[in-house]
Amino acid sequence: CVGEPLNGEEIDTALWTGIPVDSLLEQAGPSSDCECVMLRAADDYYEEFPLEALRGGLLAYGMNGAVLPRKHGFPLRALVPGHWGEINVKWLTEIELLETEQDGYWEQRGWHGTGPVETVAKLHARNQLEGGRVEVGGHAYAGTRGIETVKVSTDGGDTWAEARLSEPLPGDDVWRQWRYAHA
Repeated sequence: CVGEPLNGEEIDTALWTGIPVDSLLEQAGPSSDCECVMLRAADDYYEEFPLEALRGGLLAYGMNGAVLPRKHGFPLRALVPGHWGEINVKWLTEIELLETEQDGYWEQRGWHGTGPVETVAKLHARNQLEGGRVEVGGHAYAGTRGIETVKVSTDGGDTWAEARLSEPLPGDDVWRQWRYAHA
């Protein structure tokens, strides 16, 4: 969540049930040169996406085999591949094909961080082990590019070592946990 403190724990990977955005867009037949879409929510939040960003997306009504919980956007939320969850519109009420580009909620407030995800690895734990060893761990995310490697430096960047990654979950837009123990 964008309002969460550094290294907060409001991060999750879920199995979603929904309707592919592509099939809806095909039926709507976008015809403008703008090729942009505005998604609007019941809480007055809105976000504009390039049509191409929505390709492969999902309008989700279920999460982890159950009805989508209210806090995650019941009855319907957008899942835009490779974009941060906080800009994926929850409590979705309207999908509008635009004639011209428009600023979204955050852009109108001067923030321009709603594009595709940049690669991030966060530190969640630092443990002192027996014998003076240190263990660190966290999670990493790179949107639809996936995570194949996380490297850790314990000497200010002079040397780097590969961390151990959790097994990948199905899909290519998921978090991976990482762990590294240093002697």
